[in-house]
Amino acid sequence: MNNEQKFSSVLTLAVADHEVMASAIENSRNILAGGSLTDIVCEAGTLKELTRTKLAPHFKMEEEHIFPALLQQQTDTQTTRLVADLIEDHRRILEKAKLLDKIPMLAVAGGSSLDTVKMIVRDLIDTLQNHATREDGLLLALLEKQRQSLIAPS
Repeated sequence: MNNEQKFSSVLTLAVADHEVMASAIENSRNILAGGSLTDIVCEAGTLKELTRTKLAPHFKMEEEHIFPALLQQQTDTQTTRLVADLIEDHRRILEKAKLLDKIPMLAVAGGSSLDTVKMIVRDLIDTLQNHATREDGLLLALLEKQRQSLIAPS
């Protein structure tokens, strides 16, 4: 497998990860809309596990493989700024995900804990969705460009 094929494979994985996250975000929104405190606490646990198993490795893959390759191809200021912003988003999302650890304690605290728990989950999924939307355009355009270069006659 040559470098272009490897890069295309990495891009395909990244797009698939985005589909998994989009499904998780939709599920979280549905639970936030009508779920009990127990449902939302369980969903926070699901999001925490998804962050550990899917999201953090996904960010690492982008930062180690996709973004450097992109910056080799496109050195303009707009692309450089976009990549820097996306990397900063990664840091912010992972920081927000750490707040999921506090949710079980908030759930037993009583009072306005349901609103607080909802706010933590909603803030994370809103940030994640905004980030994914920005990134999707970039990744899908790169993937299409890579596929075209693999198809094009040499």
